[in-house]
Amino acid sequence: MKKHRFLWKLVALSIAPLSCLGALGVSTYAWFMARHRVSFQGENIQVEAPGFDKYQLFAYSVGGNPVDDSDPTRSYSDYALLQTRYPEGIPASLDPSMNGNFDDYFQTINGIELQDVFPSTCFTFAFYLESSDFTDFSVGVTADSSVDSTQTNYLTEKNEPIVLASAIDIYAKVFTLDSKASETNGQLSISLNETQKNELSAFLTTEMGNGDPIENTAEDFKRVDRFEYRQDRDNDNPSSISRGLVERTEFKGAALVVFTIEFTDFKDTHLRRVVTTEDGITYWEFDDSSRFRLSTPYQGLQFKIKSIEANGNR
Repeated sequence: MKKHRFLWKLVALSIAPLSCLGALGVSTYAWFMARHRVSFQGENIQVEAPGFDKYQLFAYSVGGNPVDDSDPTRSYSDYALLQTRYPEGIPASLDPSMNGNFDDYFQTINGIELQDVFPSTCFTFAFYLESSDFTDFSVGVTADSSVDSTQTNYLTEKNEPIVLASAIDIYAKVFTLDSKASETNGQLSISLNETQKNELSAFLTTEMGNGDPIENTAEDFKRVDRFEYRQDRDNDNPSSISRGLVERTEFKGAALVVFTIEFTDFKDTHLRRVVTTEDGITYWEFDDSSRFRLSTPYQGLQFKIKSIEANGNR
């Protein structure tokens, strides 16, 4: 069994030891709402894929811009937001549509710095998996959105500190490849057929509908949030929120799992201030209708992806 090992520095994502897809260090998302900005911190991350013959992690960049230490990858805006902002046509430098091969837009990660992240900002990554043994596989994600004792913004419904996880969405799509990746000097090259190229471009763009499930029908909003979490509804321990990223899926030798992390600005993530107590605790409640709804309570909070777990079955 052949294993590829590499170190990558991703200031947006970290992955911890798993059963089949390994990994990690820790990276942190912090939301500074004074400028509607997210800030990242990260570490070198070691990734392993025991059980798979080959694997690789890729990062997407708009227009196929190089992803390396000298030219960090850029985030891109939700396609629906771009359509609203540029009704006469999205500038090519901002358009996340794909008009070429996978290798033109996705590059192996060496070092990445993610900057100037605002609500409705997306980052897309892809895992290539190859095995001659597995007949199906699944992928799960576990995140940490816990807060420290200095937090003074509380959710009224649960009388507990507000966490950032309610404002994070993760979307995923699996491509079963017609052929395994080719390899040159240790670098993998992924080949998609024309249908898959179009589907991947749609995943990055039009499948978002207008990006707001509250405003539109289910038919318009075609992507499903695989990290669906609402603090006022769910009882997960904030330090360990686990969700299925990819359900059990047939495996035919080679697959590509493409996933997008989005910092949403959906109305149902906004909160309304209820009261501030004498001891300095401010209580908030989710409110998707009030003109006073805010994202201020998310300021300075963290969101860490602790692990992405890929399980192969024979």
